Amino acid sequence: MKKKGITVVFTGDGKGKTSAALGVALRSLGWGGSVLMIQFIKTQKEVGEVQIAGKLKGLEIIQTGEGFYKIGKDLKKPDVHKKAAMDGVDMAVDKMMSGKYDLIVLDEIVMAVSLGLLKEADVLALIENKPEELNLVLTGRGAGKKIIEAASMVTEMKEVKHSFKEGIQAVKGVDY
Repeated sequence: MKKKGITVVFTGDGKGKTSAALGVALRSLGWGGSVLMIQFIKTQKEVGEVQIAGKLKGLEIIQTGEGFYKIGKDLKKPDVHKKAAMDGVDMAVDKMMSGKYDLIVLDEIVMAVSLGLLKEADVLALIENKPEELNLVLTGRGAGKKIIEAASMVTEMKEVKHSFKEGIQAVKGVDY
């Protein structure tokens, strides 16, 4: 019997979307799987997941973004960020079709849609055209109704309390 992959979405305004995706990746690696994480928007190399990627057999992380983007406040033109996001989608298609991976995580791809860097249709096409046996995880704030409907499983992270609001900066090893 051929295995059937699922599509998982981690969304919401709370912390933990990327962390949850990394937990799924760790499970896949534990069973001998091959995992690729493509990080949209992100470019920071000094994060725990990038530091460990070279040390864990079967885990590859590629950052395709131009850095975090705020509409109307970014120093770079939106076209630069849109091109980077579309390049990430093109890479995701190539990697999905390669047959090399058991799990692909598209980190912050939902946020790229929320920011207008990608069209929701681009993400829906990835979900619809993924190989049947591939597991796919999407993360980011603001998953729309169509993405939620297309997914097999959706978890919404809800912020209840955040240390940043109490003046505590991001904690190495916990937040990044």
